[in-house]
Amino acid sequence: GVYAVLFVVAVYLYWGRCYMAEREVQQRNESVVSRGALKELADPQEILEELELQIDDAAYSLTKLLEATTIVSARVEELASKCTENAQFLKIWQDFLKEGFESLKPSG
Repeated sequence: GVYAVLFVVAVYLYWGRCYMAEREVQQRNESVVSRGALKELADPQEILEELELQIDDAAYSLTKLLEATTIVSARVEELASKCTENAQFLKIWQDFLKEGFESLKPSG
């Protein structure tokens, strides 16, 4: 119930952040292309600068992906912990009810 919803929300937030980071990089790349920087890179210095920009963009995207993954991982760990606690609680109640049921049975 509630934990499944929390998990879905965490995954949704993760993918939303990834999409936004990817979209930012794509917009920057489109800006570079629209300026014609990729069309006529003849000078080795220009090529080097463009490669550095692409590497920076990739590093930025990977950083955002790592941040989102870290957040989702923490939420999944919290969810797993709560599920374990709930399972232990239900097991105690199951044992308690079994004991009570057994004590009500006629002996014989």
